[in-house]
Amino acid sequence: MVTEPNSILFVMDLQLDIPYHFLDDVRKHCVQHKVAYSPLLVRLLCGATPHQLTGFWEVHGYGLMAIYKSDWDRIGGMNVEEFRNKWGGEDWEICDRILMDGMEIERLKMMHLFHYFHSKKGMWADVHDATEAVDNSDEYWL
Repeated sequence: MVTEPNSILFVMDLQLDIPYHFLDDVRKHCVQHKVAYSPLLVRLLCGATPHQLTGFWEVHGYGLMAIYKSDWDRIGGMNVEEFRNKWGGEDWEICDRILMDGMEIERLKMMHLFHYFHSKKGMWADVHDATEAVDNSDEYWL
């Protein structure tokens, strides 16, 4: 667990292809007590790769978020109670708390940052019953 208040935390998805300049960009666009950073990425469609590119700039998602530890603690961190057993919503909820705290969220397209397609099949159904699988096989996030 990170305890140093002057460290930058970065919350991210697992299915990413991260460019070499990633950490420098995060450091450059995070400003303690003022700005969190949520870079825009290219969401690859099913079967696409960075070398066979088919996808789109994801402008609505906030799944990647960089913020100083001191700011993270001040806004209350990740809401693990409300979003423990369900898919989605936690990104927008943390954005709301960052903005309500008076901070800004920097959004810039990060070249060569890709999110690989994955189905949500088998993910949590809802808060009440996390054992039911959700069939989203026809959902392609478009």
